[in-house]
Amino acid sequence: AIVIACNTATAYGLEDIRAAVKAWGIPVIVIGVVEAGAQGLAETADGAQGGVAVLATVGTCASNAYPKAIAKVTGRPVRQMGSASLAAAIEGDPSIKTPIRDIIRADVGAFLKSAAADGATPMDTLMLGCTHYPLVADEMAATKPSTGDLFYISIPNPAWPGVGLAADGSLTYEYKYGRQPNQVGREDTINVPLTTDRLPGATAGLVREKLPLTWRSLQAAR
Repeated sequence: AIVIACNTATAYGLEDIRAAVKAWGIPVIVIGVVEAGAQGLAETADGAQGGVAVLATVGTCASNAYPKAIAKVTGRPVRQMGSASLAAAIEGDPSIKTPIRDIIRADVGAFLKSAAADGATPMDTLMLGCTHYPLVADEMAATKPSTGDLFYISIPNPAWPGVGLAADGSLTYEYKYGRQPNQVGREDTINVPLTTDRLPGATAGLVREKLPLTWRSLQAAR
């Protein structure tokens, strides 16, 4: 048997590979993980009747492979969302600077929140439609829908070669204003969730006193 052990590759290549194997007269079974996942859902549903939330890559979701496969084995409604960077982050792609836990918080949290807000059939099953995602299943299970806005702040990236850092962790004046424009490949800063504990003490006090609504929003975003 040939097993295509990738959801995106299955979504776009399964039928082509099956057609090629048939044309070549090779007596081998070709198995894709999408069909296997849908069948596994049907076999382990244990009476669940709620909707199925599919979290996969953008490419897998764009193919609609999972909604089609699930429709063949169960009539449960399907909602899907593609993450643009989670799989690459799990692989350790150096171009992904956002921590995995923050990607999960943003993607899974927003997914669950939007599903709850639009009045659709309640989701009671989350299907991990990428072979990388089970590696962070515990982190996903711990994610709760956000009850507030998400704020992000750009902070220095200490891992960037040659970055100039001051004693307080900020960029030095010389480094910050000595950089040249249009250096789009520079990764000397990273985006992280903005929480109240990341604000300098004086700034936190001003926001809390002068902008109480903003302060409460920051606290709710934690």
